[in-house]
Amino acid sequence: SSNILAAEGCGREAGGALCPNGLCCSQFGFCGSSSDYCGSGCQSQCSGNDIGSIITQHLFNNMLKYLNDSRCPGNGFYTYSAFITAARSFNGFGTTGDLTTRKRELAAFLAQTSHETTGGWPSAPDGPYAWGYCFIREQNNDQAYCLPGVWPCPRGRLYYGRGPFQLAYNFNYGPAGRDIGVDLINNPDLVATNPTISFKTAIWFWMTPQGNKPSSHNVIVGQWTPSAAERDAGWLPGYGVITNIINGELECGHGPDDRVTDRIGFYRRYCDILGVSYGSNLDCYNQRPHTSGRSQRRNWILFLSASSSVLLNLAFLVSPPSPSQLYEKCRDAVFKCGNISIGYPFSGGDREPECGHPNLELRCDITNTTKIEIVGIKYKVLDIHHESRILRIAREDFINNGSCRPQIPIQDSILNSEPFVPGSRNTNLTLLYDCQSSSSLGIFPCNSSNYNNVSITTDNIRGDGCPANVRVPVLQSSWERFRNKTLDLEEALETGFEVLWEEDM
Repeated sequence: SSNILAAEGCGREAGGALCPNGLCCSQFGFCGSSSDYCGSGCQSQCSGNDIGSIITQHLFNNMLKYLNDSRCPGNGFYTYSAFITAARSFNGFGTTGDLTTRKRELAAFLAQTSHETTGGWPSAPDGPYAWGYCFIREQNNDQAYCLPGVWPCPRGRLYYGRGPFQLAYNFNYGPAGRDIGVDLINNPDLVATNPTISFKTAIWFWMTPQGNKPSSHNVIVGQWTPSAAERDAGWLPGYGVITNIINGELECGHGPDDRVTDRIGFYRRYCDILGVSYGSNLDCYNQRPHTSGRSQRRNWILFLSASSSVLLNLAFLVSPPSPSQLYEKCRDAVFKCGNISIGYPFSGGDREPECGHPNLELRCDITNTTKIEIVGIKYKVLDIHHESRILRIAREDFINNGSCRPQIPIQDSILNSEPFVPGSRNTNLTLLYDCQSSSSLGIFPCNSSNYNNVSITTDNIRGDGCPANVRVPVLQSSWERFRNKTLDLEEALETGFEVLWEEDM
C-alpha cells in the first residue's frame, strides 16, 4: 500500500511551503514519510517525523521485552518492521504535535494494546508490564461472533479476537478491512497471520472515532475538547478517557479496577522508557462510563441500569411495535423499578400497552438484585452495556451456593442460539465433580453435601467416571487471575461472563 500520508503541496511547487506534522517534502513537491519522500531529492524536513525516529528497533524490543519469548503464543509474530509499515499508512499516527505529544501517543497505543495481549503475571520476570504482545488470538477461539447487519458472515468464518486490539465481531472486521483495503470478512485470519495487517487493524481502531466518542488518537494528541456535559461526567483529557472509550462500561465508573490499573501500569512503563511525563487523568475510576448513544442500525432502545433490580423474562418476539414509530411517543413513558426508569421496548407498570412488547415484561425483584432467566437458568445481571448490546451475567446458583452446588438438573451455560451469542472476552471452563483424576489445575475441595471435590479444565470434556460436570464461561481476565492465584474459583464465577443480545430480535 502507499506510504503517502498527505497529498499536500510543498517546496518549490508550493512557494516553499512546509509539510504538516513535520513530514518530508519530496523532490516532486509531495508530503510523506518513506524513503521516496525523505531520501534523494528531498526538499525540506528530510529527517521527517516518522515514528521510526522515535521507536527504534532496539527500543521496540526493550518495550515489548518478551514478544519473542517461547513462552508467548505470539512468539515472533509482532515484528518491528510490520509495526513501522502499518504506522506509516495512517496520517498523523505518532506524527502529530511536538515530540512529547508524539512519544506519549505511541506509549498510550502500545500500552492499551499490550494490556489486550498481555501474558504477564504479578511475579513475572521484569514485572507484569514487560509481557505485552504475548498473544495473537483470544484463547476461546471457537465461536463465530457474527451478528446480523450490513456485514454478512460467509459460512465457516470466525470473527473472534485477533491482533493487538483483539479485533472481534463481523461489524468490526468489515469496516476495518474496508478502510485498510483488505477483505477481512472473507479472510478474517489475516489479522492473525499477516503482522502488518494485524497492526493496521489496531491502528485503525485507534484512529477511528467509536460511535459518538472521540478517537483515542484525538484524545491523546489534544485534538478533543470535552463539552460541559462531558466534563460533568468526569471525561477530562488524558489517558483515562482512552480506557473509557475502549471498555468504559465494564471498567470505568465504579472505583478502582484491576484492568484499569494494568492499562496504567503499561503506560507508565512505556512513558518512562520514552522519557516523557504521563500527563494527568490516567484512570477512569470516577468517570461515568462512556456510551455512544443509540445506534441507527438497532431495532431496540434500552433504558436500563445495572444498578436496578429487574427480572427479565425473554421470549421469542412476534411482530413487535416499530421503534421508529413509537420511540417519540414512548420515550417519556417510563415506570420506576427501585431507582431505575424503564421504557420501551419493555412492557410493564402503568404505561400504554403499545409502549412495550407483552413478551418483554419487566418485574421488580424484591431482593433488589437484577436478574435474567435464559434457557431455564437464572442469572444475576452485573453490567448492561447498551451500545455494544453486552450483558455481563453470573449464574445465580453459583453465587448463592458456591461452585459445588449447581442447580438440579445441571445445565451448561454455553449459549449459542438466539437471542444471545457468547461474548468475545470469555473463557469456557468445565467443572468436573468427584472425578478420580485431576485436571492440570488440580482438585479443589467442596464444602457441601453434594460433592467432595471439583476439578477444573478449559477442555470440553465430560470426564469418564465423574458423577457430574457442567460447562460455564468466565471472563478471560478472571481466568488469568485464577491461574495466577490472585482470585479463587468462587470469585471467578461471581465476576460472570459476557453475552450479546442479537441486533434484530
